[in-house]
Amino acid sequence: MDIYVVVYLISNALTAFALERFMKVFFEKKRVQTWIAVIPFLVYFIASSSIFLLLGIPIISLFVNILTIFVISLIYESTLVRRLSATACIVLFTVITDMIAVLLTDNSHVNHFVPFEYRDVFGFISWGLSVYLMALLLQRFKNVRRGVIVQPFHWIITIYIPTSSIFIISLLIASSEIPQVFSVFAIAMILVINVLAFYLCDALSAAYENQLQSKLYAQEKEHYLTQCQMMQDSVDMMKSFRHDVKLHFGTLKGMAAENEIELISKYLSTLSDYVKSSEVYSETGNLALDSIINYKLRDANERNIKLTINLISIPKIIDIEIIDMTTILGNLLDNALDALEKLDEKWIKLSARYKKGTLIIEVTNPFDGNIKFKSIKKEDKMHIASSKFGNNHGYGLKNIRKALIKYNGDMEVTHDNNVFSVKLLLILA
Repeated sequence: MDIYVVVYLISNALTAFALERFMKVFFEKKRVQTWIAVIPFLVYFIASSSIFLLLGIPIISLFVNILTIFVISLIYESTLVRRLSATACIVLFTVITDMIAVLLTDNSHVNHFVPFEYRDVFGFISWGLSVYLMALLLQRFKNVRRGVIVQPFHWIITIYIPTSSIFIISLLIASSEIPQVFSVFAIAMILVINVLAFYLCDALSAAYENQLQSKLYAQEKEHYLTQCQMMQDSVDMMKSFRHDVKLHFGTLKGMAAENEIELISKYLSTLSDYVKSSEVYSETGNLALDSIINYKLRDANERNIKLTINLISIPKIIDIEIIDMTTILGNLLDNALDALEKLDEKWIKLSARYKKGTLIIEVTNPFDGNIKFKSIKKEDKMHIASSKFGNNHGYGLKNIRKALIKYNGDMEVTHDNNVFSVKLLLILA
């Protein structure tokens, strides 16, 4: 087989790997299984290679590249506009890189409508490695923007390996002492090393990120567990007070018999503080749910808020992380309490029901009627913020939606006649 054909096929295979990196820059999630996702990349490699080697007409090669790259984008979850934009950006970069490689290594005039026989080994390789390098850099920049920690040595490796590979390959090509067969074999090995090295870097980076997230998650879980325990201690204190109420009445009766008015006043003031700080609204036995409800609504009486709480069949143990329960229920109640801040009519209806592995939670409250809608990501559907509280209310709902994803849940938000309602569904079994 012609040495130039072999080198071109190797370079085009590297470009196919580069396309996979480009797709990660523009898209987040695949729609198909991994083994199926490989097929469009093979189609790109076979189609682009065949057109280039058999016809060699640049305009036809361009059209095939556009079509196959768009087909690759179909395996990812996205909109049509984003697919078209990604295809245009990728094709534009690959074409510019191709043109630069041709201009630097071939002085002949290129007619895009007639066959063009390009035979420069270094041009093929430098083009493939340049496309691959840019895809890697863009992916690293995207990770930085997403808040993913990219270690300095990853940047160094990303730039060093492809550039040094181009240098080594240029030496191999320039050497007249090394047989072409061995040169091609060495070039193939170098390109394989490039691909494997960066997949290894990604694996190490993902492992580091998972380890860091696990540590942070463990710390948050411990924090929320401690918080829930503190809230439950407050509930237990109130239960203890209720248990000893007869003793308190006996003590007051004795003080009254001795006409100790000042002592009675101090004693009643102390008991009143206990009652206000330890009101119990939820006694289902579920630590997380009881603690959050009792803690968030502890000042309801002082704020003249009428509460209607209906908790049905809530088991002591629910298959939901404490941190998620805190995020979901805590944000719901915080939003409801904030909405009542300047209203004369203050009430909150809270209901929760557990049945056959499904948990349904609904919180309803009045509000001032001012709602602004702001479009955000499709998966969040709607960003809702009251005019008074700015974006905090919306971010509360956004955080709830993120927590619901873990439990295949859904959220329904309604508002009518100055009444705001949020209904959640969580699949826990």
